[in-house]
Amino acid sequence: MWYDGPLVALYRAMDGDLYIVSWQDCTDTANIWLWLSINRELAILYLRKEVDLLACIKKAEKMFMATVDGDNNTQWEATCFANLKENDLPEPGCVLTDVAAGESCDITGLINLLVAERAA
Repeated sequence: MWYDGPLVALYRAMDGDLYIVSWQDCTDTANIWLWLSINRELAILYLRKEVDLLACIKKAEKMFMATVDGDNNTQWEATCFANLKENDLPEPGCVLTDVAAGESCDITGLINLLVAERAA
């Protein structure tokens, strides 16, 4: 199974909820992603590298495993920290360090937007 994209991403759902999405693993036919529902404050701290991905996993408000096959069919499963295996967890200190080649992201602008939304 081939995936050519970011291994960690920040998404905003249609209802405004924020999710950190982290690639976990793959099989011969699918990629497995961990979706973490987080609040603005935690997203800002993560983007500023003040908390690591492990802290975000531990503090996630909701958590889902998504298995996505080659046709983009997705199977969702609610989970929690206690259900994760050791190999599902990032090493301590794992923070967002780079933007994938060909991707553009203004991290400072994103932080400023989240701070402004929090103040509103």
